[in-house]
Amino acid sequence: MSIQNERGLTLIELLVSIALGSIVLVLIYQFFFQGIHFSKVVNDKTLLQQEANYMVSSMTKIHQTSDSYSITFDQNPNASYIMVNGKQKITFQNKKFRYELMNRNGTNNTYIPNSFTVNPLKEDVILTIKITSKDKENQTYQTTVTLSRLK
Repeated sequence: MSIQNERGLTLIELLVSIALGSIVLVLIYQFFFQGIHFSKVVNDKTLLQQEANYMVSSMTKIHQTSDSYSITFDQNPNASYIMVNGKQKITFQNKKFRYELMNRNGTNNTYIPNSFTVNPLKEDVILTIKITSKDKENQTYQTTVTLSRLK
């Protein structure tokens, strides 16, 4: 007596289905972790952008309300800060970031002395601020701002 209607999977069918399932799982895994990596990169870039926006708005307020103010900064990667001292005194410092401050002359950025005084009633200042993540050197944000005031 023989069984004519055998139901079930052969070993080859089982191996093919496991192989196809593995390929699909690897693709889903790659897509998922690529999304997580992209999210971290965007988050880091956003933090740099927010720091720059905060700096620009604070410096603009000091420029518009002070008769004279000084900007002091340290571009040493181990102790990076920018301090603005006018009617208000504010220090921009974050141990995760390195700051660079440059003066914009025409189309060129030039490094400026580590301390200088600004008289907003007589002059406008064009500064380029560059913020770099100390952890990820390829993560930078740069903006150019014109600090001006009605004279």
